[in-house]
Amino acid sequence: MAATLVAVQRPIVCANKVGSGGIGEGDLVEYFASLFGSSDYVSFAQGVKLGRNPVEAISAALASPKCSVRRLCFDENNLQDEGAQLIADSLAVNTSLLHLNLRCNDIKALGAECIAIALSKNRTLLELDLCGNHIGFAGAEAIANMLKSNTTLTSLSVQHAHITGPGLDCIASALDINTTLLSLTLRANEIGPSCTPALTRIITRNRLVNLSADMLELRTADAKLIAHALRHNTSLISLGLGENQFGSEGYLHLASALSEKAILRSLSFFAERTKLNLSPECVSCLMSSPCLIDLNLSFVELSPSNVDTLSRALSKNSALLNLELTGIHLGIEGIRSIGEALAVNSTLRSLDIDYIDTVKTHVTLVNDLISANHTLLKVSFKGSLREREVAIVIKIIPFREGLLILGQGLTVGRHVALVKGVPYGLLVFDGEWAYIPICTTVIIGDCSGGAVIGNKRYPEVVEWFRARLIFIGKYKSEGNPACLLPLLPIDLIHQILRK
Repeated sequence: MAATLVAVQRPIVCANKVGSGGIGEGDLVEYFASLFGSSDYVSFAQGVKLGRNPVEAISAALASPKCSVRRLCFDENNLQDEGAQLIADSLAVNTSLLHLNLRCNDIKALGAECIAIALSKNRTLLELDLCGNHIGFAGAEAIANMLKSNTTLTSLSVQHAHITGPGLDCIASALDINTTLLSLTLRANEIGPSCTPALTRIITRNRLVNLSADMLELRTADAKLIAHALRHNTSLISLGLGENQFGSEGYLHLASALSEKAILRSLSFFAERTKLNLSPECVSCLMSSPCLIDLNLSFVELSPSNVDTLSRALSKNSALLNLELTGIHLGIEGIRSIGEALAVNSTLRSLDIDYIDTVKTHVTLVNDLISANHTLLKVSFKGSLREREVAIVIKIIPFREGLLILGQGLTVGRHVALVKGVPYGLLVFDGEWAYIPICTTVIIGDCSGGAVIGNKRYPEVVEWFRARLIFIGKYKSEGNPACLLPLLPIDLIHQILRK
């Protein structure tokens, strides 16, 4: 299980283990009524299959006028259409819920239609996530019909929902009428070039603030049409167009159009599955954008000359705050070139790069990169360092005040760093590690015998929050219960980190 950081005003209730020594079925209604009447956020453990009885009890609690839940998350809980119908019944009358996550619950067209009908009546929900469900054309059509009358929903994700071109046509027509939706995620649908007219209509309507159109199987000719639409757009702040088949020429058209936009703040051209070699002109256009603060070029192929172009542009850029270069083989010279640019750049706050060559080389380069720049607040490097080498990283890289180092694929011991005077502890989660604020809520995996921090187990941590935590099932990948630490007291973490 990957590390997850959560910050909420009131602790999340992570529901786990209905039956099998947990909550008996006869107490489900009373249990969920109490839970939903006292919580802001209820999240069910990923991969736990919820049967009809629990979902019926959840639906009844959600429909209660005493329900206080604002955020509800079902992630791979196997709701299917039957469960979606039960949730929809309560959603139609619920007045507290603001965010509903139904990701990867095997919901098909019928379930999506039920949710859509409920949202035609609901007047409070702001965000709906149907990512990873097989809603198809019929489901997309139902969602589109709902959008024509719904006046409260501001964010909709239908990522990887098996929507085709005709389904997007329906959504585009609905957005001609809808004036409240601000964020639309279409990523990874089976749309293809036939959807381009619908996509350009959505862009030129000038209402969306965030649009994710990654992985839609679009071509170079589509890029030219989209670029033309973007030149007339005055609303988009965040845009994702990665993993399409635009090619270098298509991405240059897009970059040229976007470099003129004074409103765009975030742009993603990531290319993990598609081979993309950006031209120097394209890199220059992207880096010269006057207001772009987040740029994701992960897995893009950059030649040495393009890395030099990127570095030169970075040294002159005064807008960019976050730059992601994960998956790009920058090489030693590339890292040095970026380091030289960072010695001049005074605005970049976050940089993501890949693990380079040997540990010693990597650490030395990153150390030089950090030392040369005094404004970076986060450097994240990806790779697979061995445990014995991590001590070198911790020893050599200076954890100065204001700097946060993140890594992946490591199993390491304990270390404490100060970030703006706040103590950060190094915590390990099933092979991943991160420096996190000591008072941050943390989800930790493999906690059947105690929380795992560093290379040790701490049963006292589990004892501390046992009364505050509800277990519902186990993670299917690890077979270990998931544990939630709701704002663990600083003195307890300090005590643990001193051991």
